[in-house]
Amino acid sequence: MKKMKFLMTALCILSAAQSYASTPQAKVMNGDTAIQDLLPWQVMLVSSQGSLCGGSIISDHWIVTAAHCAVKNDSGTSTAVLNKGDYVFVGQTKSPISNGILDISNAISVEEVIYHSNFKYDENDSSTNFNDDIAVVRVKNSLFAQGGKAISIATAKEQSDADKSFEQYYVKNQDSKATLIASGWGHLGTQNKIADELQVVELAGIPDNQCNTYSQTGNFFVCADSNKANVKKDVCRGDSGGPLVWQNPANSADTDKGLRLIGATSNGALCSLKNKGIVDNNGLYTQVPYYRTWIEGKTGLSLSSLPKASYKYDPFNPHWKTVKPKQPTSGSNGGGGTMPLSGLLVLGLFGWLRRNK
Repeated sequence: MKKMKFLMTALCILSAAQSYASTPQAKVMNGDTAIQDLLPWQVMLVSSQGSLCGGSIISDHWIVTAAHCAVKNDSGTSTAVLNKGDYVFVGQTKSPISNGILDISNAISVEEVIYHSNFKYDENDSSTNFNDDIAVVRVKNSLFAQGGKAISIATAKEQSDADKSFEQYYVKNQDSKATLIASGWGHLGTQNKIADELQVVELAGIPDNQCNTYSQTGNFFVCADSNKANVKKDVCRGDSGGPLVWQNPANSADTDKGLRLIGATSNGALCSLKNKGIVDNNGLYTQVPYYRTWIEGKTGLSLSSLPKASYKYDPFNPHWKTVKPKQPTSGSNGGGGTMPLSGLLVLGLFGWLRRNK
C-alpha cells in the first residue's frame, strides 16, 4: 500500500483577520455523507505541495477545476500548485487521507494542468479578483476505468434556464427550493476536521442581483447558499474546484438524470465565521458554461458530441439517503512508492480550501 505522510498544519493558515475579504475557502457545512456511485463525476486533487481540491470529470482523461487549485499568484509571481505527477482520486467516497497519511495506491497521475491565463487573483493585491477561476487537468490513465463518470457541462441555454429557476424559487431569508448541489471532502464547517467521507450539500441558486458578495457575479460566477433559512449550509476549505450541479427538469428522465455541471467552487466567506453568524456572504462558483469554448480549445474536446453518462442515482431525489452505504472493492492503478510530503498544507495555501475553521 502506497502512502504519504501529511503535516496537518494548514488547518488554521487563514486567519480570522482575513474573514471579511474574498479569501478563497472551502468543506461542506451541514451536508450529508454521499453513498457510493451517487456523485461519480467527483474527484479529489492532491498536490505534492500540499493543496487539496475537488474537480469534475468531463471526459475519460479530462477534469475541470478552479484555477486557484492550479496556480498561486503572490505579489506578481505565479507558482504552480498542481503539477504533472500529482494525484487524482476517483470512484470512491472514502477519503484517501487517514490519520495524517495519504494512501496513493489507487491514485491516478496528473499529466497536464492548464489554467486560464486571465486568472490574476493575488491575496496581496486588493485590486485583483477571482474572475476566470478555471482550469482543466489531463490525467495519465482512464478515469472511467477507476469508476468515474463524466458529467455534461450545461449549455448556454441551460445556464439561462438555471438562472430563471433561481429567480423563480429563491426567497431571501426564507426556505427555498434546493436547485443546486455541491460536494467535496474539504473541511467540515461545523467540526475542526476534514471529511472522512465525501459530503454533498443541497443549496439554493441565488439571482445575481440578490447575491451578497464582495465580488462581481455576472458571467463569471454562480451565486449560491443554504436553501434553509435557519440552517447554514455551504462548501468550505478543501472543496475548491469541486462541482456545482443543476438538474435540467426537461431531461430528468434521461440516463444522466438531466444533471449538468454549472459551477466549480471558487470563493466565499470563512465557514467558521459563517457558522457563528459573524458573516453571511454567499458562496461564488465559477460559471463553467461560460467557458465552454475555452475548455474545448484547451482540451480538444467537442463538448456537445460527448456521450451522456448513465447514473445509478439522482442526487436531487432524497431516496438515495435511504440506501445503505457500500464501499467498492479497492484496486490499484497508482504508481510509485511511499513519499514524505514535507511542508504539506492539507487544505491548501490560499485557495478555495474554502472555509477556515
